[in-house]
Amino acid sequence: MKLQFWFEFASTYSYPAVMRIDKAAARGVEVEWRPFLLGPLFHAQQGLKDSPFNAVPIKGSYMWRDVERICEKHNLPFKRPGRFPQNGLMAARITPKNVLPTPGTPRRSRLPEFTWRCSRLSYVVGISDIRTTLASALGRS
Repeated sequence: MKLQFWFEFASTYSYPAVMRIDKAAARGVEVEWRPFLLGPLFHAQQGLKDSPFNAVPIKGSYMWRDVERICEKHNLPFKRPGRFPQNGLMAARITPKNVLPTPGTPRRSRLPEFTWRCSRLSYVVGISDIRTTLASALGRS
């Protein structure tokens, strides 16, 4: 069985999913990691230049509590980043060159580990600077 796992580096809801997707892989499910960007969708569909959770404060309050509940349920540590949302564009841009294997080589993708590290740094350590997060996730800090 193959599962396409779509996630956004800066998404609060992607964090608990990223931290738990390995359970599917451990059961023999082939996980195809598919990063995408929410920002352009929010802009195109809703005319927003910021997260809807910032644009509509009541949604934001609910989202933070909802993510806290999800993390509590699954025993995941959680800390709100100082800046939300982070811009996932840089992570998405560096992924092909620095994380994915070169086509035609036997090297395995480092995308799962890289994504796990980015998520952990953002939502457990609470690093708010995307450059610091990416440098640490790539092991270059």
